[in-house]
Amino acid sequence: MYPWIEPFTGTDVRVWMGNNVDVCAVLCFLYLGMIRYGPNICKSVFGEKGNSPDPAWLRYAMVLWNLFLSAFSCSGMIVMVPALIKQFAKDGWHNTLCIHHDELLYSTTVGFWTGLFALSKIFELIDTVFLVLQKQKLPPFLHWYHHVSVLIFSWMSYTVGNSTMAIFAAMNITVHTIMYFYFAVCAMGLKRIARPFAKFITTIQILQMVGGSVVTFYSFVVNFQSYQNGIDDVNKLPCAVNKATARFGSIMYLSYLYLFSKLFVNSYMRKPAPRGEKPAKKAE
Repeated sequence: MYPWIEPFTGTDVRVWMGNNVDVCAVLCFLYLGMIRYGPNICKSVFGEKGNSPDPAWLRYAMVLWNLFLSAFSCSGMIVMVPALIKQFAKDGWHNTLCIHHDELLYSTTVGFWTGLFALSKIFELIDTVFLVLQKQKLPPFLHWYHHVSVLIFSWMSYTVGNSTMAIFAAMNITVHTIMYFYFAVCAMGLKRIARPFAKFITTIQILQMVGGSVVTFYSFVVNFQSYQNGIDDVNKLPCAVNKATARFGSIMYLSYLYLFSKLFVNSYMRKPAPRGEKPAKKAE
């Protein structure tokens, strides 16, 4: 389907990521520094924005960036999702989830796209650069926490060869195909038209977190006794997920589930406070 990537495999990506784990740490530190100091730098360079509209160059850049990420995600989705469905039909739930399938992770075009997915978490950090330029204030906790944690988790999972990585990648890249297209439409100035789809996007994000939690906890339960016995090699575990990423993934997906569910409730279920009446403050 993509002849230009046939000479490459996910193994190349895995080797690079394994040899450059420090790059992940440096990127996270730089990113968190940008979160902290970026808004003030933007105000110093561009001046206080106030309620003025976004400059044309920023709007165009955001449209192009989000369209690129949507197209990238769609290209990966049409390769990875059919291959995963075929694997489920052939081997069933447990074997697809727990047995290491090199063709889904590293070899073949599918494996290369899984590697590209892992690397894409680096480039998605640029989302926050646009947000800081646009809002000139600290991004919401959910936004930056999600970007940092998913970068670390993807780097860990792909480097050690966790069998569940293909499932996580397929779910995430499918959601991102829709989500980034929505962001592009909003950046075009068509937010009023796109707004009705916001609830749907948050819903599929929550479903992704439910799926991620189920997969992570299933692998943890299957491996629990082996972990207790000191076995942590993915090639020797009954479910090819090492202990560190199982722990990290469990915490990450549960926190995502809580935060996205909270976002859904606050955005679509709570009635806005009447005019002139201030909403009650949360209890400390």
